[in-house]
Amino acid sequence: MTASWVLVGLGVALLTLGPRLRGMAWMDNSPRLGIAMWQALCLSAVTVPVLIGLTLLIPATAWVAGLAALMHACALSLQQAYGFHGDALEPTLGLLLVGTVVAWTATRLAYDAWSTHRERDRMRNSLAKVSAAHPTLGVHVVDSPAAAAFCIPGRSSRVLVTAGAMAALSPEELGGVLAHERAHLRAHHHLAVFVAGSLSRAFPGVSLFATAASQTARLVELAADDSAARTVPRVVVASAIVRLASMRAPSPALAMADCSTPGVTVTRVGRMLSPEHPLQSRRLGLAVSALILVLSTPVAVAMAPAAAAAITHLCTGVS
Repeated sequence: MTASWVLVGLGVALLTLGPRLRGMAWMDNSPRLGIAMWQALCLSAVTVPVLIGLTLLIPATAWVAGLAALMHACALSLQQAYGFHGDALEPTLGLLLVGTVVAWTATRLAYDAWSTHRERDRMRNSLAKVSAAHPTLGVHVVDSPAAAAFCIPGRSSRVLVTAGAMAALSPEELGGVLAHERAHLRAHHHLAVFVAGSLSRAFPGVSLFATAASQTARLVELAADDSAARTVPRVVVASAIVRLASMRAPSPALAMADCSTPGVTVTRVGRMLSPEHPLQSRRLGLAVSALILVLSTPVAVAMAPAAAAAITHLCTGVS
């Protein structure tokens, strides 16, 4: 059970240390990498208990020893490698852990996916009654005096701008806003936001998932700002953020300036007016290495006993 205990320690480390990455400067400097890191932390945090269950289930292969012999699976050697001593409680606990985590997570993700899909469909239908396609901009203009711009991702994705925003923004600012929204759609930011948000609802008492949800929602805006800044000057993007700062996006949409996340508007404007230098190759390499370790370490720990058994020729004599 050594691998199981190591995985327990790894899971505790993820849940304890993961939230402390919140507000790290390198994530704001490289938001796309930051988004990937939070997704990796969430994935590993869910994977760890499943792998713990699987390492406890390994001894259950004893009852298929004949099949294991035919497939050279070395059931007895694997039992020894994973520290099983004949107690039926371990496979039972493993099955319970794997089944519970997988079933609950999959059910929550499926429910949230269906709910979000229905909500977006209702929004599209509602907005279709009060909006019209712009002849040249490739967006839909909503007949509303409030200044707002947002996109509805997913199937039949579209960018929407209110008449109030069209009147309030200069042509250059409007170009930056549209580039921002199209960056959301192009990069499928809604998927990262959805996964983090759904896991935070599935496990409401886990700080890591709550932090990942809020940070992912913030970082996708920074990433879209950077994309818009490649189309128009950064000061123009900052100006557009300020002009739309009072808006609040509908829940299934992604917006240019959504004030629902405290402090994000100030951060975004500051990044545009005083941009940081890109991550140096050394720091970038360290961040990428950390990302790879977060994803690979749980699997490596779970597989280590089996690999050690194979390397030391424990699986010999099976016929």
